[in-house]
Amino acid sequence: MLVEPDQACSAQMTRSIEDRLTGARVEVLPDPQEALEALRERRFDCVVVAQQPAGLDGLKFLELLRQHDVNMPVIMVANQMSEQAASEAINFGASEYVVKEGSYHLVMPRLISEAIRRHMLICRNRDLEERLKDSDNLSAITMAAATLAHEISNPLTTIIGVSELLNSDRALQNKRSARRKLRLITNSAERIRNALSYMSRLSQPTVRHTGAGPLVNVESELSPKKTSN
Repeated sequence: MLVEPDQACSAQMTRSIEDRLTGARVEVLPDPQEALEALRERRFDCVVVAQQPAGLDGLKFLELLRQHDVNMPVIMVANQMSEQAASEAINFGASEYVVKEGSYHLVMPRLISEAIRRHMLICRNRDLEERLKDSDNLSAITMAAATLAHEISNPLTTIIGVSELLNSDRALQNKRSARRKLRLITNSAERIRNALSYMSRLSQPTVRHTGAGPLVNVESELSPKKTSN
């Protein structure tokens, strides 16, 4: 997208970009407000915006882009050099600050290509950071599951062992009520032990190697097992 009210400048930059960037198609929108509406609805690879002396200038345009969380590379083009404006443009998220002098339009294709490449790398790095955070959260969960399983397992073993001893005690052979309660304790303890076994499997997720690299597979452990009819 090219946001440029000057028709001569926009025509010059459009020819340069489309001639030098394979497959590139420039959409020219002279009105910054109209450009903002289009950016909210559609996705562009890059935005080139002119710093206008009146109306909605380039810096305000950049600020509004950031407020609306529009995430794409932006190159600002100014009529003259201003260190303050250049600094503000970079702070607002501009990838480049270009001055309209000489054959500036001839370098625009290279600047656009580089801005798109950098933006893709930044997005990829952010995605990797999010995956690492998810991996850290998974590690914390599995560690907690393993610790909890260990802490419960020891007293549970004692409960099961004592209930089995009591169940074999001859003094309780003829006491149906006591034996029924012992069976209830044993069955409940076995259910807890099965749950602990399940938690232990979660704390040791399987790793499946794919063409894209190792894949941690915990879904099979989390999914309910099918039972045959």
